[in-house]
Amino acid sequence: MVYCGLRWHVRAWREKHRDFRDFVLTRIAPGAEIVGEALPDANPENDKNWQHHIDLVVGPNHGLTKAQ
Repeated sequence: MVYCGLRWHVRAWREKHRDFRDFVLTRIAPGAEIVGEALPDANPENDKNWQHHIDLVVGPNHGLTKAQ
């Protein structure tokens, strides 16, 4: 689960598309429930987008002044 400052997100397996997706918790129906057993493909180790690591360098926008 991740809080982005506005809302909570959760990463979970979506059977309909047979892949992992990001969901906004407030958009999940109150009556939602887990049905059946977890499928082998739903293993988090198979979530290649989540398991892939990258190096990211963050810096200021070059268009900003020094005061900004």
